[in-house]
Amino acid sequence: MTGGIISHLSDYQVVDFGAYMRTHCFPEAIVGLRIHNELSVDSLLMEGNKSIFDFQDLLNRAYMPRIQSLIHEEELQKPQQKSSFKIRTKVHEVPQLKRPKLVVISRNGSRAITNENLIVKMAEQIGFQVKVLRPDPRTELAKIYWVLNSSDATIGVHGAAMTHFLFMRPGSVFVQVIPIGTAWAAEEYYGAPAKNTCLEIHWLPNSCHRELIV
Repeated sequence: MTGGIISHLSDYQVVDFGAYMRTHCFPEAIVGLRIHNELSVDSLLMEGNKSIFDFQDLLNRAYMPRIQSLIHEEELQKPQQKSSFKIRTKVHEVPQLKRPKLVVISRNGSRAITNENLIVKMAEQIGFQVKVLRPDPRTELAKIYWVLNSSDATIGVHGAAMTHFLFMRPGSVFVQVIPIGTAWAAEEYYGAPAKNTCLEIHWLPNSCHRELIV
């Protein structure tokens, strides 16, 4: 699905040289990238003053066709519900409010939260709908985007996986657990950029035994 994103970056057809062996000649080429800042877009350097929100809109347009396909597949897998003609006993029954969705980005090794199960249980008890996301190198990005973009809050331990905060909607809550000695990196690489996307930021210092105290 990476090709879907790249196709939105150019008016020309994307050429995959790994599968297309013909020789191509170009009058000019731009090689390399110019970085504005960590995971940020400087509107002053962009044509039309485009911002990080334009980039997020690009992600949405690129991933939405695949997400709609995933939603359709999920609906097909649900068991068919038989029609019911039962009369409701409570005519003025108040509909239940939709529970906010919390995504826990699960990590292994030194970035694992050892009491993750307790965190999930506690969050469910206080009213969250909890989704534990365990991405690996084979996880389709569209699926990660779908989970995070539909969330109200995300929590995870500082590391490369936190780059996915770019998939979250403005106004969502981003909670980053900071291992000892990495506060500067947590703020530089993810804290400041996340603030630029209008996320609500929370830092949680991690204990030596990697348990999240709640």
